[in-house]
Amino acid sequence: MNQDTFIIEIKIKKVRHLEDFSISLGKEKKHLILTGKNGSGKTSVLENIHQKFIHLYKNNTAESFLNIVFNDRDFRDKTKEDFIYAYLIDKRRDKKMLEPKGAKKLELSKDKLEKLNDNFLQYLVNLKIDLLFAKVENETENIQALEKWFCDFENMMKQIFDDSFKITLDRTDYTFWIERDNREPFTFNTLSAGYWAIIDIVSEIIMKISTTTSKSFDCHGIVLIDELETHLHVELQKDIFPMLTRFFPNIQFIVTTHSPFVLSSLENSVIYDLERKEQVSGERLYIASYKDIVKNYFEVDNEASQILEDMLSKYENLTNLFVDNILSIENERELVNLELKLDEVASMMTENNYLRFKEAQDRISEDD
Repeated sequence: MNQDTFIIEIKIKKVRHLEDFSISLGKEKKHLILTGKNGSGKTSVLENIHQKFIHLYKNNTAESFLNIVFNDRDFRDKTKEDFIYAYLIDKRRDKKMLEPKGAKKLELSKDKLEKLNDNFLQYLVNLKIDLLFAKVENETENIQALEKWFCDFENMMKQIFDDSFKITLDRTDYTFWIERDNREPFTFNTLSAGYWAIIDIVSEIIMKISTTTSKSFDCHGIVLIDELETHLHVELQKDIFPMLTRFFPNIQFIVTTHSPFVLSSLENSVIYDLERKEQVSGERLYIASYKDIVKNYFEVDNEASQILEDMLSKYENLTNLFVDNILSIENERELVNLELKLDEVASMMTENNYLRFKEAQDRISEDD
């Protein structure tokens, strides 16, 4: 595909309570961040964008609740080439990948709507075996292409984890082991929730790319991600969006979030607040402080701030009891309810309180 294909405008007809407005992304490719408090319609809009893509791919002329305007009128023809599409929802993060048992041919669907990364580990095994045979047969071109692929992949992983990241294949049972300095080796399926959330996104995009002719990380496409920040620690929330756009520079991302860290993480973006029907450029929030973003996008008065503070203190106290294994059944229910409530309003906390909440959550996760 010679020309980049991307969305330049989304016209909302009626999605739940949202009616008759447009989100303009401009003539140059920009990523879109949908924000707003819970119930503002973020997930519903994203789901309707996905439904529109289903109609486009299946040539379905059924009426939809929104229209998508592309920079390229020949969108359907372009997407038959090296173009990917993916829709990633937050429910994805509980599912693990299938463990390979050896070499196995994968019949990957060309259907752009199907999820593929259950077979990601098998795909890695197959590539390793392809590289081995290419070396045996002295196929210079294939060797170079496969070695470059693994080099690029390992560089991605180093940005996600750290520079000490190494991945090795145990040929006795076809398990990929991840090694990092001062840590015991671990596998993809034993990652913490935060790292797993990122790997799940990245691996799905890689598997989509594997169905194209080029199989290049420079592949064009459009990827929708609901609640990008789910399960991510603060630093990963700051880094996830910039990382994805570096890994896959020709893909346009449309994401939902209520994390101030995601909102301010990417200059080349358009941010749309569905609650206020207000649009702002990513450049403005990129240079804004956390405090200003919370104040302007997630307004909290003094009374609400005190309620949040009291809830957080109670949550921290219950967390300590949980870690010490002295939490009663009644207190355990209270802990669960508090976590659900705090998670809903996390975006309205001060930075210090947000960090306190996430640290308490992490203590519970580590103790499970």
